[in-house]
Order: sequence, then C-alpha cells, then structure tokens
Amino acid sequence: MTRKGRIVILAIALIVLAAAGVTVPFVLTYSGYCRAEGRWVSQEEKIRSAVIWVFQRQDRLRFRMTADGRQEVWRPTLIRYGSLDEFLDANKNCCGIRPIPGDDFTPPTFLTRLFGTLTDVVVVSYTERYIDDSGTSQSERVVRQVEVNVCGRVVD
Repeated sequence: MTRKGRIVILAIALIVLAAAGVTVPFVLTYSGYCRAEGRWVSQEEKIRSAVIWVFQRQDRLRFRMTADGRQEVWRPTLIRYGSLDEFLDANKNCCGIRPIPGDDFTPPTFLTRLFGTLTDVVVVSYTERYIDDSGTSQSERVVRQVEVNVCGRVVD
C-alpha cells in the first residue's frame, strides 16, 4: 500500500472515530441516559420527582363562572396534604408515564429526547380537597401532566 493510500485510510478512520464521538452521547441521551449523573434514571425516579413537584404546588389557579357569565379566578381554601406520604397513601396508583392526548402539554419530540431536555410526561392523578364558599368540605379529581427531562428533573 502506498503512503498516500495509508493517509487516506487514516483520515477516514479519524473521521469515523470523530463521528462516533459526537454521535454516541446523543444516542445515549435519547435512550434515557443522564450524562450529568452518569446513569440511567428509572421511571420510578421520574414519577417521584413529578409527585414531589405536584405536592409542593398544591395551590393551582382555578376559574369559575359568575352569575353574569364572566370567568373569575377562584381560590378555594385547600385542605392540604400534610406530608408526601399522606399524599401517596390517599392517592394509590396515582401516577404513570403516559401522557393523555388532548390536554395542554408538550409531548416529547425527537429533538427534545435527543438533547434530553424533555423525555417523558408523568401523569399525576390525585384527589384535591377544599372548603367551598358555603363552608362544606369538597373534593375533586385533578389530573396534572408534568414534563421531566432525561435526568428526572421537572421541566417548568
């Protein structure tokens, strides 16, 4: 083999190695590998992160119709869950990674998965307890969709 042929083969090998060096991290991230922590984050960890986020944000903006047909912001007196354990005990099987089509959420796309910025949507379905305007204790089922990144952190 001539010197020129060896140089061409070496150049091709270097290009292939460089391409692999650039491609492999993205393929790992797309597959769910969190490079910042050097590990794959389990679905259970992503769900727990989303549940903690919902638990810490039990207050949410609510609207209701007035007698004259206008919408107004309504903040009932919430009966808060005292601890994360109480929240989980009261809402068995509350959560899963399964976005509900039609709700207002951003589904993961090829690019968000490739870069790890949004990889999963965790659905948290729980009972919200509150005191209505007449002083009666009420409850209603609330479904929140929480977006998480490849490392299991909530995307605000």
